[in-house]
Amino acid sequence: MSENIKSNKVKMKEFLGSTAFLHYSSSVVGFLVPLLGSALTVYISGRQLSDSQLLILLLLSFPWLFFSGIIVIVRKEVPRPGLKSIKGGWAVFLGFFIATVFGSSEVFLLYTLLQGMIYK
Repeated sequence: MSENIKSNKVKMKEFLGSTAFLHYSSSVVGFLVPLLGSALTVYISGRQLSDSQLLILLLLSFPWLFFSGIIVIVRKEVPRPGLKSIKGGWAVFLGFFIATVFGSSEVFLLYTLLQGMIYK
């Protein structure tokens, strides 16, 4: 019985450290933050989001998507559900592209938010 528990712990540890789990979980969190944040705000207050609220939601979600790209670069693998993973140079290229797009978007949104706060 204790061997079975140890075996399950090892399997769980391997799963939580796997490329697929890290990539998918960070991507899902990155996409759910603005969706749930805007849906809850509209549901609770009954008003649409202001521009600054939307910028803050996007600023909270883009680091998760940036992290997803970094995971792809470090692990050199892009997991795809139901298909063979993309590995090697193409995976690094895709990870670099993902990290560049979401990293530069994060910097631009932060600049926009700060500019709106300073010149308001």
